[in-house]
Amino acid sequence: MLEQGLVEPTDMELFVVNIDGTELRQITDLGNANWAPYFHPSGEKIAFSSNHASERGFPFNIYMINLDGTGLKQISFDITFDSFPMFS
Repeated sequence: MLEQGLVEPTDMELFVVNIDGTELRQITDLGNANWAPYFHPSGEKIAFSSNHASERGFPFNIYMINLDGTGLKQISFDITFDSFPMFS
């Protein structure tokens, strides 16, 4: 699949939930693969990798979104594979 520029799975969205399993909330509804979430140090945003703007699978770029699903912002603009965001 990589030779064809494709990836699987292709339908992944981000959700958050309280530690006790209550209040499950969907954060993204972008389509394609939205994954590798990492909380911003403020606890109010999540950085994640996505190919939602891609027609075929690549590129993946880093995005940031508010916990209520608003304020989507693209952080990286690579043409291949940016993933596993984290703050140090």
